[in-house]
Amino acid sequence: MTVVAKHQIMPHFQQLTPQGRGAIAVIAVSGNDAIDVIDACFTPIGKRRFRDLQKQLTYGHWNSTGEDLLVVSNSTLNYEIQSHGSEAALSAIKADLSRLGAKEQIPAKHVPLSAARFKSDVQRLLCQATTERTAELLLQQWHILPAAIERIRHDQAQLQSFLRWSEFGTRFHRRQSIVFCGRPNAGKSSLTNVILGFERAIVTPIAGTTRDVLTHHTAIDGWPVELSDTAGLRDSKNQIEQMGITKARQQIENADLIISVIDATDPQPWEQNDIKPDIVVVNKSDLVDQRSKFEAEAPVVFVSATQSTGIDDLLKVISQTLYPDLPPPNQPLPLTDAQVADLNLSGAVFQPAK
Repeated sequence: MTVVAKHQIMPHFQQLTPQGRGAIAVIAVSGNDAIDVIDACFTPIGKRRFRDLQKQLTYGHWNSTGEDLLVVSNSTLNYEIQSHGSEAALSAIKADLSRLGAKEQIPAKHVPLSAARFKSDVQRLLCQATTERTAELLLQQWHILPAAIERIRHDQAQLQSFLRWSEFGTRFHRRQSIVFCGRPNAGKSSLTNVILGFERAIVTPIAGTTRDVLTHHTAIDGWPVELSDTAGLRDSKNQIEQMGITKARQQIENADLIISVIDATDPQPWEQNDIKPDIVVVNKSDLVDQRSKFEAEAPVVFVSATQSTGIDDLLKVISQTLYPDLPPPNQPLPLTDAQVADLNLSGAVFQPAK
């Protein structure tokens, strides 16, 4: 029988974020051998061992899945694994930790509204901020969240004001996926290039040039986004083009914003392929005289990618469609799904007893 000294704390782990799919998941790993367990599963960028880096924030990948994630050192015995919030990613991490002897702990009771935990989330998100606008908003939250948490403990109106901005607060700091779709040769690649300011996609007069999903990270009106230029949607017997069209449909299905691009000189119904775009862009509008025939339920923007006209209008519409309502100055914002869950749990204290 193995005798464990009283001061020896066996490695254990606990999921800190709510159960279910989320953007980010956090797993705390603690104990004397916690660093050995993490070392066996995690490879930092640069291939050095995690224990040799002595850094508070370490970026790398989880060995069994290859997924990129972040490990935070809170102390010599306490660490946090911050990964993608999918259930598959969480299950893989937990399985590896259990295999190496760490025991999972299930909290007996969730304690909501921890100002310290809210500030910890802000600190992590600030480290990941990719634009000045998102960083400024997060820094504002760093200053106002602790006092806001104290106020809503006893004020139903403050709580509801907080929760009203849940969708905006949990999205603005995450890169939003914008997909350009439409028929071949409508100008999707040209439009992508002119927004980015350089030639990310190959442009030719030959329909079907784009065979894969081309993505690039940028910012629109200060909001981080990922632009995706997809293969033209049409019936094709070409096997490679069919693969590109399949990928395009998958990208469209998971998009935060769908932009349908139409060739003004050869218009096709934007409703085709059962795709309901958020914005309709009529490209090559410099080559036509009439615009009244281009009507849709979604906002319609007329542009010319080759002449770089209408692009500012398009960027403005994209920003307004992504975030139609902006919070007033100094408005506290829930920044993660876990924070929203905390706030919803705290609402129970305001409910009248039955």
